[in-house]
Amino acid sequence: MRFFYFLLAYVSAYASDYTWSTLHASTSDPEVLKRTVSDYRENFPCLDCREHFEWLVSTHPFPLEYVRTPADARVWTWLTHNLVNIRLNKTWESFDIMTQCTEEHFQ
Repeated sequence: MRFFYFLLAYVSAYASDYTWSTLHASTSDPEVLKRTVSDYRENFPCLDCREHFEWLVSTHPFPLEYVRTPADARVWTWLTHNLVNIRLNKTWESFDIMTQCTEEHFQ
């Protein structure tokens, strides 16, 4: 029974890590961003979201392979966030959201 609770806690912690904050926080290192994006593409818990994210990354106007600096990573993440916002009929966010999300992640 203890193993079940451990497994449940592990899966819950792992699955809950798929957030915009996690993606935004990975912008300090382009390689970390690329690994995070790869993980989202393969393991995002919501199948519909995962498939859309896969499509979005493959058709992205700023291809991930061009992300080489932390500044590139921040721009890529900000643009991606807004492309998803458009799909969901949400508001286009200013670039200031990058600072806000990064600060929230590290608090």
